[in-house]
Amino acid sequence: MEILNGIWNVKNISGGFAGIDDDYDTGIITWTFNNQILTIENNESQGNIYSGFESGTYYYSTNEINGNNYIIINNAEYGGFTLSVNNLTINQNETSSGSGADGFMLQFER
Repeated sequence: MEILNGIWNVKNISGGFAGIDDDYDTGIITWTFNNQILTIENNESQGNIYSGFESGTYYYSTNEINGNNYIIINNAEYGGFTLSVNNLTINQNETSSGSGADGFMLQFER
């Protein structure tokens, strides 16, 4: 989905079994989407329980099912996503096979 193209900054990660709620400054964790290649730079050094993927390059695609959007990273569904002009939310509890309870919610800003 070309609309994801560009650099997104992780602003908050919440949820999971432990119920985390961690905020991040701009530039600490960035996800750059470019033509089905996702480059992640994860400079989180606070020792948080979960900060997403490690730095690296991943393949991604998107899927729309019944009006809901899902992101697939390295051939595994990562979660549902919603997108507005400068905000992206990926919710691991929203999957094409149903809802979960212990996933994480990642909030991004352009």
